[in-house]
Amino acid sequence: MGKAGIRRRRSRQKYLAWLAATNPKRFTIEWSKRLESWSIVTLEKAETGQAHEMFEAVLNELQACGPEAVRLEGEKTATIMRAVCSRAVAQVVDPRMYRLRSSLPCPDGR
Repeated sequence: MGKAGIRRRRSRQKYLAWLAATNPKRFTIEWSKRLESWSIVTLEKAETGQAHEMFEAVLNELQACGPEAVRLEGEKTATIMRAVCSRAVAQVVDPRMYRLRSSLPCPDGR
C-alpha cells in the first residue's frame, strides 16, 4: 500500500474513532457497511486461502478505531466474520459443511 492508501486508512480510522465516541448509532451504520464489504471480499478470497487473514485484518481495523469502537461492535464483528470464514472455507472444501454449521441460529438475525 502506498502513501496515499496509508493516509486514507488513518483518516478513516480517525473518523470512525470520532464517530464511535460522539455518535454510536452512526458508527454502527458506517461499520456495518464496511463489514458487509469485507464479508464479500473474504468470500472472494476463499480460493486463495486468505479468508482468515481477512478476519484478522478486520479485527485489527476495528481495534485501530479505539476501545469505544471495540466495545460497540467487537463481538458482533467477530461473530459475523467467523461465520463468513466458515462459509468461505466450506465453499472450497465441501459446501455441505457450512449447511451443517449454519443450521444453528445466527446471532445477527440473518
